[in-house]
Amino acid sequence: MRLISGGVAAAALVLLLTGCVASAPTPTEPPIAAPTPVETAPAGALTCEDLASADLVAAALTGVDGATPELVEAWWPRAGLGEMAVTAAGGLDCSWRAGAAVNPDEYGATDGRYLRVEVLPGGGPLWQPYLMGDGPAQDTDHRDVGGAPGLATCGDPGCRVSVPIGDAWIQVDLTPDGWNADRSVFAGMDARAVLDRVVAVAASAVEAVDAAGPTGLGTASPAEQVDCESVLPAAEIETFDGSPAEWSTIGAALPERVRFGDAAGYLAGFTPCSGPGYNPLLVIAPTGAALVADLAARADGAALLTPVALVGMAAGDVAVTDCTDGAKYCTLVFSHDGAGYSIGAPADATVRYAELVLAG
Repeated sequence: MRLISGGVAAAALVLLLTGCVASAPTPTEPPIAAPTPVETAPAGALTCEDLASADLVAAALTGVDGATPELVEAWWPRAGLGEMAVTAAGGLDCSWRAGAAVNPDEYGATDGRYLRVEVLPGGGPLWQPYLMGDGPAQDTDHRDVGGAPGLATCGDPGCRVSVPIGDAWIQVDLTPDGWNADRSVFAGMDARAVLDRVVAVAASAVEAVDAAGPTGLGTASPAEQVDCESVLPAAEIETFDGSPAEWSTIGAALPERVRFGDAAGYLAGFTPCSGPGYNPLLVIAPTGAALVADLAARADGAALLTPVALVGMAAGDVAVTDCTDGAKYCTLVFSHDGAGYSIGAPADATVRYAELVLAG
């Protein structure tokens, strides 16, 4: 649903481990080679300041009152290894907040809003004209972004710009608290004007990436994906009707409709595994232990992720969850023996599944 002006009904935000997950996953043949991240940034690497100036970011986050906001480095609170996929793929993930930190469980309660700029190396050739929702982008979504053909629109849950530039894929998201309930700081503004400011940030990022060339970002190095069954036997999966479960590896081959999250996880070398009806969702990062620690410490998510003590954890392991009292579905993210994992499942099953992984 496009939001151009006027009120709209509140929309629930559904958080999946891999961000946007391909529809209708199908089992794949034996695992294929997929890349995993490099350990160090290249010489002359781009920085967040190179992508967009503070003035551009502040303009994009300025609400209906016209007051220039104070910027804080922070990310919209989410759990899941998919949140770290761009970093794992050698890319650049930058995010700023204006206003109060947001609690997703209290939608529309703050003046908080976030602007996130992600640059995914290797993603340019994978770019497709999909933005939000299930269908292709509309004709009106096509925009010139810093001289590159891209897409830009506002919808659920904010505004997004997506553009390929050479080997890279750039995505910029404006996510305001209360946007879909007309309770955000942008309520009363023409969404086209809000979107134009986000396009200006994306155009700056396009120019920076184009100028930096291949030395501006990291790269991913080949590694074989992990077999889902070897990490968590499908026989341990609880199904609604008691029927035997099977794993579908939903990221070993890219789906027909490639979205940014699909490409990022693939290039990061993550192995996403789906049980029946996406229950559970297991994501494996074979060398991703440090990613879990970074996610657990990331502002503003750290305030909402609760540490978990799991049977089988070793010294240095980290485990956090977004589960709250009364939650029906939760994500648990943890590290062990150099690897990172995240599990999305019914609230009463996440710990059991995680401890089975640790016991394996």
